[in-house]
Amino acid sequence: MAATAEDHSLDNNGPADPPDHVALGNMSLNGRAPGVPSQDDGSSIPWPAGRECRSIHEHFLAHGVSDPKNEAVVWLGDNGKVTGRRTYGDLLARARAVAYKMTKKFNVERGDRVVLVLPPGLEFLDAFFGCLVAGVVAVPVYPPNPGTIQKDLERLSKIVDAADVKVAITTGDFRTKLYVTKTAMMFSSAFNAAWPKALTWQTLDGLSPAPKDFASATAGGSDVAFLQFTSGSTSDPKGVMITHDNLLHNLHCMFRLVPAYQTPRSMVTVNWMPQYHDMGLINMTMATLYNGGTLVGMSPLTFLKSPLLWLEAVSTYGANVTGGPNFSLVRCTKAWAALPPAKRPALKLDSMRTLVCGAEPINIRDLDDFVRSFEPVGFARSAMCPAYGLAENTVFACCATSEDYFADELGNVQCGIPLPGCHVAIVDAESGADLGADGAVGEVWLSSGSKAAGYWGQEEATEATFRARLPGSDLQWLRTGDLGYLSGNRLFIKGRIKDVIIVAGRNYYPNDVELTVQEASEAVRPGCVAAFTVPRPRAADGGGDDEDDSENGCIAIVAEVRDPKMDAAAAAELCETLRQAVAAAHAPLTPVRVLLLEPRTVPKTTSGKIRRAECKARVLAGTLKTIPAGKWEQTAAAHNAAAAAAGATDLSETPVAEK
Repeated sequence: MAATAEDHSLDNNGPADPPDHVALGNMSLNGRAPGVPSQDDGSSIPWPAGRECRSIHEHFLAHGVSDPKNEAVVWLGDNGKVTGRRTYGDLLARARAVAYKMTKKFNVERGDRVVLVLPPGLEFLDAFFGCLVAGVVAVPVYPPNPGTIQKDLERLSKIVDAADVKVAITTGDFRTKLYVTKTAMMFSSAFNAAWPKALTWQTLDGLSPAPKDFASATAGGSDVAFLQFTSGSTSDPKGVMITHDNLLHNLHCMFRLVPAYQTPRSMVTVNWMPQYHDMGLINMTMATLYNGGTLVGMSPLTFLKSPLLWLEAVSTYGANVTGGPNFSLVRCTKAWAALPPAKRPALKLDSMRTLVCGAEPINIRDLDDFVRSFEPVGFARSAMCPAYGLAENTVFACCATSEDYFADELGNVQCGIPLPGCHVAIVDAESGADLGADGAVGEVWLSSGSKAAGYWGQEEATEATFRARLPGSDLQWLRTGDLGYLSGNRLFIKGRIKDVIIVAGRNYYPNDVELTVQEASEAVRPGCVAAFTVPRPRAADGGGDDEDDSENGCIAIVAEVRDPKMDAAAAAELCETLRQAVAAAHAPLTPVRVLLLEPRTVPKTTSGKIRRAECKARVLAGTLKTIPAGKWEQTAAAHNAAAAAAGATDLSETPVAEK
């Protein structure tokens, strides 16, 4: 029911007009935001709504006062139909209601951390903005999936412990499902994951409007707005402290660099990326609502079920901004190609000015295929914007805009120029020397107002990662852990330092090797390949099986196949094809282990990145799901027999497929 004088609940779908006067804390509608650097960092751009505020939520909520009837969010269901809406007045009213309920009924105080365990939807926005209004530090997380409950609970428990969280916010339905799962765990020996300790689960059901005199918390620029936990692709997740200044700086610079973001109130964004992930939360959601535009949202599960619904939403709502990882472009291209022309949706994509592609390695062929597929329905090549960023830099660091994207000779796509006011250096990770901008590969270091305050509760890691120094520079630098190079002031990313493959003293980059494998055969699932070193198998003289495989190891290739029922001969042929492709493209590198896996078995982070370290550990432990065991053993036997017939004496000389 809508809010009335008699019924004080807030209907989930609004609209709810804000009161004539609400206390928004010390918000100035026409002042200057303190703490925003005055140099070339985007501060010369007029603030989208013609006002400047001290904290990120003051700006969102100010729209609720000045533009309460304007549509802020439209949420789409699995069939692409509207299931809910929020005006800016709704966002203001519900954020204040959530803040009031948290502080008065959940006993949450300013500065406390609250974990948001919510399915994708409007309720997440209510909870997130409610935390900001209350001065509570939101901790968005991936909601546990019953299908992967043990892994998801383990991650949730680590986050709860790391952030010292006492309260979790969810929906009533989701809480019931979690309790059912918890009960099942108690009576089943199959579950061995620990339930998060000392965590009180609360819901936002039955919200009532906050009193008119309930004031939002006053936040300073250096106050932590929320914790963005890293994906944990190479280690346990860490809570990145994103401050209000970080958010304002990153958004301001985004508006300066990306033309489509310079359209206050007329910005329309379609987003399917997870709300708990930095690209979906900041790059899409916050940027749009900060700008006074309209966000059209859908669940990631909706996109995965029907990829073309993403582009249909762009077409229907005339969106000028959207984004997604490389794999999302591939899914759309394949879904489009699979339909006869007469069965394809009537798309009109000429409104699209910016499609940000990031969050995972970018494949130039996939970009080209997407552009060729959708240019006939209005998509402009200039709208494709490869980008680079990371949670430790709020989100954005570099972006290619309004130009022809391109790649180097190895297929590494340029990620554009740095954001205004963002300094980028390429540094020798061991010596700390600045390698310059002439194509030398080194660790990417960043310095700007977007650089986060550090990792929550981890001072040593914060010092090492966020406060690096370069000779001759007064700046404090963020060590990204990514390898890349600069050419013509444009950044190219090679991969993670921890994932570099070192064989016989030479460096190879997993992204390059994985791309070669992926493109070597249609039988390999795109984005589901991992390359890493493993100990060299023991030779006849007893050598090998080194504990330290970084110098004397050999390479393993793990690749998911489209058809898990392929026979032994086909598997043997595929292994040989992949080995030859890698040997030809990356000579003298030769993989000694080529493992073919069932679909959806390569370990990945919640944002879709390959967990190479976990993959390696599971290869060595023999716990990955390869193609059926009998066929696999025949495949390996066939390889070994062929190698013996050829007189090979070292397994590194053969395309051995081992379990």
